[in-house]
Amino acid sequence: MLGDYIKKQIAKLTEEQSAAVIEAVEAAEDKTSAEFVVSLVPHSGQYRDVDLAFASVVALVVLGVQVFNPWWIVPAASLPMDSLLAFAASWLVCARVHCVRRFLVGGERQSQQVRAEAELQFYREGVRATRARTGVLVLYSQMERRIEVVADDGVMREVDKEEWEAKLTAMQSLARTDDHGAAIATAVEQLGDFLAVILPVSEDDIDELANRPRTRE
Repeated sequence: MLGDYIKKQIAKLTEEQSAAVIEAVEAAEDKTSAEFVVSLVPHSGQYRDVDLAFASVVALVVLGVQVFNPWWIVPAASLPMDSLLAFAASWLVCARVHCVRRFLVGGERQSQQVRAEAELQFYREGVRATRARTGVLVLYSQMERRIEVVADDGVMREVDKEEWEAKLTAMQSLARTDDHGAAIATAVEQLGDFLAVILPVSEDDIDELANRPRTRE
């Protein structure tokens, strides 16, 4: 059961989901001169320090219960192995079960990591390579269940900053679903509608960036 849950947590986009995302990108780019790039990552931060801390605490608790609980009598020789097994099991749970990791990491750190990953992907995927600097990266980070958007200068010069931030904040509710493809497609659709008024598509507009979603292990 745990294995199935873990596989579900780290699943990539299916062919149908990828097709839905591509369709959403194409539809959005028919309305606005903004160029969308979608990226899906399993996580934005490593958080190994959190895994280590959680596993260490669980192992110490197990050891303490075995040593000091008068109703739990175990051979002294088994204590190290029991603690080691508790450490390994809790490390695996923290590292692989996303809801546990999200709870332990905390929202502020997750937001910082997702923003940093989005900025990295913005440059790595060449989103700045448009003529009018109208590239928009839409990042979905699975573990953190967050959507982060990084827009190039040509977009940010035109949008009202408060309206833009309000739009991005409202989009976070889309990320709280297991259907990653639908979340990303809806996010792109909403951004396309928002930017269509501010940056309408021009007569000489061309598709400058690939529409397929980028993924990484």
